Amino acid sequence: MHIIFKPARIIVIALILLFNLFFCQSAFADGVTIVTHGWNPSIGYKPVWLESFRNAVSKNHLGNEKNYGKITVTQSGSRLVATCDPWNFDLSTGSTGEILIILDWSKVGDYLTGGPPTQNVAKVVVDKILTSQNNKPPLAELPVHLVGHSRGGGMVCEIARLLGEKGIIVDHLTALDPHPLTTSDPQPLFSKIIDTAAAIYENVVFADVYLQNSEYPTGEPVPGSYNRAWGTMSGGYHNNVSFFPNHRNIYLMYQGTVDLSSQVNNGEAVMTSRERSVWFAAEEYSGAKTGFCFSRIKGAVDRTLSGLHNNKLFKGTGIRQNLMWKEAVWPNIADLKICRGDSALDHGNHVISIGTELNLHYVSFDYDSSYTVTIHADSDRNPYNNNDYFALGSSIRHIATGGLFYKNRVTWDTSDVSNGMQAYIYTKISDGIRTRYFYAPACLIFSNIQKYIIPVFKPGPGHWSGLGITNLNSTNAAKVTITIFNQKGAVLATQFKTLPARGQDAFIVGAGVTDNGWIEIISTRQLAGLNFLGEYKDSSTDYYLGDVPFVQMLSNSLLIPHVAQNATWDTDVYAANPNTVTTTISYVYTSKTGIASTPYVTTIPANGSQQISVTDITHDIDVQGGCVTISSAQGLAAFALYNNLKTGSYSYAGIKAVDISE
Repeated sequence: MHIIFKPARIIVIALILLFNLFFCQSAFADGVTIVTHGWNPSIGYKPVWLESFRNAVSKNHLGNEKNYGKITVTQSGSRLVATCDPWNFDLSTGSTGEILIILDWSKVGDYLTGGPPTQNVAKVVVDKILTSQNNKPPLAELPVHLVGHSRGGGMVCEIARLLGEKGIIVDHLTALDPHPLTTSDPQPLFSKIIDTAAAIYENVVFADVYLQNSEYPTGEPVPGSYNRAWGTMSGGYHNNVSFFPNHRNIYLMYQGTVDLSSQVNNGEAVMTSRERSVWFAAEEYSGAKTGFCFSRIKGAVDRTLSGLHNNKLFKGTGIRQNLMWKEAVWPNIADLKICRGDSALDHGNHVISIGTELNLHYVSFDYDSSYTVTIHADSDRNPYNNNDYFALGSSIRHIATGGLFYKNRVTWDTSDVSNGMQAYIYTKISDGIRTRYFYAPACLIFSNIQKYIIPVFKPGPGHWSGLGITNLNSTNAAKVTITIFNQKGAVLATQFKTLPARGQDAFIVGAGVTDNGWIEIISTRQLAGLNFLGEYKDSSTDYYLGDVPFVQMLSNSLLIPHVAQNATWDTDVYAANPNTVTTTISYVYTSKTGIASTPYVTTIPANGSQQISVTDITHDIDVQGGCVTISSAQGLAAFALYNNLKTGSYSYAGIKAVDISE
């Protein structure tokens, strides 16, 4: 279904697409995180690390907002009992709808003294997720992230399965060194306790597993997940002469991806910068690009394909186990994306020019009944505190999907929004009895100001830079400010222009400037244009001209689609960081046969830029063809210049960097 609307009106265009499984899921935003332990709790049978993990999430990612709860499982006679206490979070206030839940089953966790298999524990826990507790909304109304260690890693798989049988789509499942009990484990004398094997079911969107294989109890890789394995993990719990130090270092490592401090203390052991340097691979950036980064809360990296559902439209390769859907009754939003043009807006702030058309893509699922979807603009990420600005159009009615998923596209004309409005977009889906919410990852900041980036400025003598710009507004003049920054982020020059309605101008910028850098253009109206980069041949007036396109949407994943660096050709890559913080950037050359080089890693200062020769990126290896990928912690603009001038020939071309963040 494709719908176009302004806040006050809606037009249905009518195109419904059916999917057997999942559409490609963006990470990020808010929900409920449930974290649990395994057989080996801390001293005194109190899993101390769980509270430390929960507090680290709150402190580092939720502004210290404490929507905390605890599910405790105990045994009464032969019966397991789950209680929700404390459960005193108040979602009618606060800016985030994120709830952090500790699942403590330590009182029944010792199977050698009569404790139950984990699937029995999972059964009594699931009801506490599906139903209202202490007059609070059911946890299942929000996207769910399940995190479990050791036997708890297998238990969260079983919880996900049971939720799926009720129709709940689980956004994220994380197993930390999962070790369900089998006959190979030490067993009680008179009976055997066998846990359900860890598995990823078809209601799980993304799954990641972190395991060690150096000591008992070893973690088990789980098919359908992103599996990251370690051998011996020195330091951490080894420094405490603890039992099972490698097994426990896995959850210490995971907390180190929540909290990137040089020293992380989880109440039981300490992770220092030394552990970071040893435990994480170069591409994991000391924990900044793995682990909790895949969660909706942090959302620092794209989810790996091996952990995403393997439906071709979902773009993942992770296999899934079949579910019994016959008791499935919950409605779901499996995904919500905001797209500007064809590009999805990822986690973080995005300045949107008022009047821009945004495409909202959502995927819905309800096995057994018809349902209604409404889309809302909210001032924060909490659907319960009545801080919405407005609903985007009317409600959208769907029939029951059975085992299929509907993908829908809604086009939003933002002409009527207020200048300066900051909005989060969410969907509400209801079957008349049950409701779920789902926020898109982006924060939208609406502005009358248009911003464009030109990632390269080359000064004279030897070069010149010119702009050709057109005001696309047919009724109002455009006031334009052009600022040139050097590579260290300092302002070199500023120029001002006023273009009449539909007016155009072409002019030189940066005359007299002697430093390399980049150009920022800010306009009160939307512009079309390009930058002319001229290079003089020797001291004559003959020059070569390359076209540098304006960049309006930054990306942390870019591709230069063709490069060459040898005796004939030179390729230089230019990248600009128009952000207020320094960013780390990684360049990787990939050959025509798909072989990737070792990353060339560097940094760009705030509001700075850099010029990198492909010689550096390939580590001094000559290449003819291939491409370069650019990855960064912050959104960048990039461009490449390709020429054979050193041979006396005349080829001189600009190459646009392509956004590959999807």
